[in-house]
Amino acid sequence: MLVRCLVVTVGLSVLVAARPSAVNNPIIVTIANGPFAGRYQSDAADTYCMRQSKHNTLSATWQAADVQGAKTFSLAAVDVYDINGAGPKFGDVHVAFGDPQKKPLVYEVRHGPLTMTKEGKATVLAFDGKTKDGIQLRIRATCAQIDEL
Repeated sequence: MLVRCLVVTVGLSVLVAARPSAVNNPIIVTIANGPFAGRYQSDAADTYCMRQSKHNTLSATWQAADVQGAKTFSLAAVDVYDINGAGPKFGDVHVAFGDPQKKPLVYEVRHGPLTMTKEGKATVLAFDGKTKDGIQLRIRATCAQIDEL
């Protein structure tokens, strides 16, 4: 699944040139326990939100441009499935620390419960739960601009 997030990140990087410079799409990650407990925030200008109509998904993703060390916050991603369907939302969340080329530490939840709400003109994707190893994650991705793919 990390590979899928990286593919989405690469795909979104193609859209960079056409994107306004004042976009504010932050992903805020709070980890309540474990060796990486703390609050982390993506660079909002480098966080991309993308709707894939063909797959009926909405993704918010960020990857650090320069990773310095194994404890560096390096990736955050939220993927929501069946965005147009009625009822509760489900999807995947990923948070990584360290260089993606050197076996980063990845916290992830697959097919977990998510919320997708509107706040003004922005769409907010949120997750509050635990990984299979008991790491408590809270993720909030605000998508003020959503690109179509």
